[in-house]
Amino acid sequence: MNEYDTEIIESTLRWMTEFVELPHPVFSDLPICPFSKKARLANQILFKIERFSALTEFDRDSAIMKSIYEFYN
Repeated sequence: MNEYDTEIIESTLRWMTEFVELPHPVFSDLPICPFSKKARLANQILFKIERFSALTEFDRDSAIMKSIYEFYN
């Protein structure tokens, strides 16, 4: 993991704590995701960073498609 990966993960965690986990009026003042805080505090979130661009071909054997398939299963 490099410094850029760490920055992405920290940014995502900040977004979770400052938005996803807070009460929201659209959801009757419940958090957007009622499970995210518990999973974050229990360190149960797997962060996997896959680099790609608009020119990346997403064939069945590409790294990102393998990650999606792994997550799905």
